[in-house]
Amino acid sequence: MELVWFIYIADTLTVDGQGLHWLVFNSVIITGVLLWVTVDPFYSESTRSACKTPFKISLAVTLLLIVYSVFVPTKDTAYKMLAAYGIYEVSQSEDVQRLTGKSLELLELTMDKHLTELKKD
Repeated sequence: MELVWFIYIADTLTVDGQGLHWLVFNSVIITGVLLWVTVDPFYSESTRSACKTPFKISLAVTLLLIVYSVFVPTKDTAYKMLAAYGIYEVSQSEDVQRLTGKSLELLELTMDKHLTELKKD
């Protein structure tokens, strides 16, 4: 059941690349404009003070988007992580350990048999 939830999260919360980067870009532009309006003496004091709260909100949103875009993996990476986890879990199974041990032993015996036959010829 864990696998189902991981696939759901990988499909819904992962970074899709273009859309999120476009959102971060626009957010940075909006934050920059609001910062400019708040510090530029060309604008009146009432306009500058009115832009302070939207600037703070925009700055927080921009920082959160940047952190999200950096730390959340892409869908492809999430599926690779899932595959690596699955392979690791399967490789740690006692049955798989036993089977691979026997397979390796059979392979070595077969190779030894064929090498001795080749040396006889």
